[in-house]
Amino acid sequence: MRRHVIHSTSTFNIIKGFLLIYKVLGLFPLSLTPGNHYKTGIISLIYSWVVTILVAFVMYLSIVKRNWAVLSKIDSSLPTLMGYLEQAALFLTIFIIFSKSLTNLSTQLRGIILNLLHVDSYLLRVRIGAEQIDHTTSQVVRRFFTYLYAYLLSNCLFFIYKVKASPQKYWINVVVYVQYFTIFIIVLEYYTVLKLIQSRFELLNQAIGKLLLYRTVNMDAPSPFLMDQRSSMSQLIEIKGQLEVLHQVYFDMVDNCSNMNQNFAILLLFILTTTFLGTTTLVFVMSNIILASLKGSEIGTIILYLSYWLMVRCFVLVVIVTSSVETSSEACKARRLAHRLLIEDNLPEIIDDVTLFANRLYSRKVQFTACGFFPLDFTLLYNIIGATTTYWIILIQFQLQV
Repeated sequence: MRRHVIHSTSTFNIIKGFLLIYKVLGLFPLSLTPGNHYKTGIISLIYSWVVTILVAFVMYLSIVKRNWAVLSKIDSSLPTLMGYLEQAALFLTIFIIFSKSLTNLSTQLRGIILNLLHVDSYLLRVRIGAEQIDHTTSQVVRRFFTYLYAYLLSNCLFFIYKVKASPQKYWINVVVYVQYFTIFIIVLEYYTVLKLIQSRFELLNQAIGKLLLYRTVNMDAPSPFLMDQRSSMSQLIEIKGQLEVLHQVYFDMVDNCSNMNQNFAILLLFILTTTFLGTTTLVFVMSNIILASLKGSEIGTIILYLSYWLMVRCFVLVVIVTSSVETSSEACKARRLAHRLLIEDNLPEIIDDVTLFANRLYSRKVQFTACGFFPLDFTLLYNIIGATTTYWIILIQFQLQV
């Protein structure tokens, strides 16, 4: 038992750095303590409200003082109108992000993380080492910080360039970067938590895979499961216990996936909609710039800047889809391995327990959707590419007729 507590504390310390970023940004208004892991803190809540009000005020000025004035002009160009409509959509999306974070999103995230720590204690009981669990967790957290640092570094470089090009719009550039950074950090949060869940599914599949190599017909044969010279009956009793533990791990992970899908559904719907609008706008604007009679060097500089933001939006789409698909694939793999364990009949003495284990896993599936409107899989990327191309052609034709 003490070993489980030590490991839970170790895993918590690894994840703590990831959550600290959101606490600083006001998106996790809960205090971090090693004892209770997370609990509501008055100071943290007040800080989150102050950050939220500050961001909302700055974005309000951006919309009212700049965007709404332009949108009200009938003679505004189509690319300009589309750009400001995207800004208005970003404002609405970020408002939902902060409102969700201050209400139930952070609390639900706390529950998911605590459940992961509970699952880790189960995995220790099926011959999964604490070092292996910590290693997989560290990999996910390191990837989070790698993406975050790369994004911040590239943003700083382009921000310096943009300010030098148009210093009179300094505060407007700040607002734009804050908006995109908020979207990006929420997407990274979704990605990281799903990757943590996926890593537990992978460890679960490894444990089931070891049972596939077990043979009761030849107890003397070398096997990853047979680590000592215990009797066949004692080993079968242990396997039955492990099947029950693996079933609990799978159901806890499915519950985590359901909670993630439920709590991020509305956020992902708005983020995907805003990203689609921004992608279409950027492609259209880039087309207009290329068609315009500008100097080659000037075109190259502007296209480079717009291409960067197009890559950021594509990255957001790919990260959301791939993390959802890979997590659901690992869950599906666990169900296939359980079915294979039943078919190969490696454990005829406890076939009833194996059958129950396989049926239990098949009763729960993992699927991610955006509020039920569309599944988060690779078909979404194909649909977005097709829709962007279609609207781009329509907008080009409309622009040529004006």
